[in-house]
Amino acid sequence: MRTVIIRRIEPVTLAKIFGAVYAVVGVVLGLVFALFGGLAASVGGEAAIGAGIGVFSVVLFPFLYGAAGFIGGLIVGFIYNLVADRVGGIEVELDELDGSSIL
Repeated sequence: MRTVIIRRIEPVTLAKIFGAVYAVVGVVLGLVFALFGGLAASVGGEAAIGAGIGVFSVVLFPFLYGAAGFIGGLIVGFIYNLVADRVGGIEVELDELDGSSIL
């Protein structure tokens, strides 16, 4: 067992990860929104509008969520580095696999 401390996180790399994860969440939410929006529009007799909104949400949500995740990742990385300088980093325990070192 090996203990390491994360003292600093590169904000841009964290932002890329957050952006990618949030974009995937945006795809899922866009699909859900499209499904329920399409169902609601078809019940109301406006199926074409519902389909348009559905396609729009599946395309738009990943971009919006990805951008929000990227900006959030930058902010979190910056704040983490400020706090970690003052109170220390996150302590993580790592195990070695098959006798080879992880780090």
